[in-house]
Amino acid sequence: MPRERGFLFASATVAVGLVLMVALMGAIVILWEMVTIPVFTDG
Repeated sequence: MPRERGFLFASATVAVGLVLMVALMGAIVILWEMVTIPVFTDG
C-alpha cells in the first residue's frame, strides 16, 4: 500500500471514529434528558 494511501486511510479511520464518538455522546445526552434528569444532593 502506498504511503499516501495509508495516510489517507488512517486519517479517514480516525475521522469516522471521532464522528461516532461525538454522535454517541449526543445520543447519551438526549436520552439522559428524555428519561431522567440528574438530581445532585449535598452530602
